[in-house]
Amino acid sequence: MSSANAVSKSDSQLVYLRHALAKGNHEGMPVLYMLVGIPCSGKTTFRHNYFGRQFVHLSTDDIIESVADLHNKSYTEFFPLAIDPAQKLVENLAKKAVEQQKPVIWDQTNLSAKSRARKLEMFLGYYKVAYVFSVPKNLEARLNEPHRRANKFISRDIIDRMIVSFEEVTKEEGFDEITVFPPD
Repeated sequence: MSSANAVSKSDSQLVYLRHALAKGNHEGMPVLYMLVGIPCSGKTTFRHNYFGRQFVHLSTDDIIESVADLHNKSYTEFFPLAIDPAQKLVENLAKKAVEQQKPVIWDQTNLSAKSRARKLEMFLGYYKVAYVFSVPKNLEARLNEPHRRANKFISRDIIDRMIVSFEEVTKEEGFDEITVFPPD
């Protein structure tokens, strides 16, 4: 990983603290934090724990879960109907955040360079940070957690295809900073 900084478990706490205290700008530029990783790798937990209200939180999962709850459906049931409108809503929210120069945390899998490029091109004038979450050592346990089974199920086959399709994040894509979190 020549263009990324890998962090050890002890260093990761310092990274968490640094960004928990972030004000959303870097030398006067608003910041885009793009989370990258398969489902169950810790992206959303990280976002909830370390990014406050000063950030625009972009997540199709949040939208789908909220709308599914309103209809007394599970995420899994509602996903096929909701993913396209949720993606459009997230893109519109991103455009509005850019117009207002607000700091953004984008929480999706973002596994391909093409997917990341489409998003990055919206953020001209932003400092761009990628947080890459490695496949967790306890992936099987995370996939089988009771709260996940009740609301959100992603088959192991789909997860395996995502792992294979992952494209390494590079600075050549347009990121100013890349941090890779090791598997836990």
